[in-house]
Amino acid sequence: MIKLPYSVWLRRLALLSGLWVSVMIAGEGPQEEGATITVPGGGTKEDAGFDLFPIGKPWQDVRVPRYDEKDRLTSIMHSELLTREARQLLQMEGLTLAMFEPDRTISLRLKTAKGTYDLATKELKTRTKTFIEHPQFDMQGDSLVFDTQLGTGKLNGHVEMVIYASTVERLDPAGVPPRK
Repeated sequence: MIKLPYSVWLRRLALLSGLWVSVMIAGEGPQEEGATITVPGGGTKEDAGFDLFPIGKPWQDVRVPRYDEKDRLTSIMHSELLTREARQLLQMEGLTLAMFEPDRTISLRLKTAKGTYDLATKELKTRTKTFIEHPQFDMQGDSLVFDTQLGTGKLNGHVEMVIYASTVERLDPAGVPPRK
């Protein structure tokens, strides 16, 4: 008989069933309330788990994790209120998207009041003020188009950015380092 750690066993079960409800995503620590959906594979299989959500019915506290080919957590999309508007469109309110490095540290966190996720293009679009937190910078803008597969996006409207530098070198206006 093969013995698997509890978290690995749950993840394997989730991949087989296509739906993972009320189980913590990382498989460790205290259990969280709400629904968590794991959608296995790619292509048409990826949105198969969403067929369980009837079009037009709202769902509260939904988390959608994504794993890479090595079964490592790459992102979690959390919505306080999720409504499936059409076969390929998810309307989300109170949206937070967290993207992770392979060592499970957060590489980026995105927050917005409302957003639309397209299952076909894997794009998240917002028309409300959107905040992006990164270890090296913080940004905010009036709207966003974000490709969740590539981890790149474009903030639109009035955009503000704060860059955090570990070392700052003073440059003269001409771009030449100061004389000593």
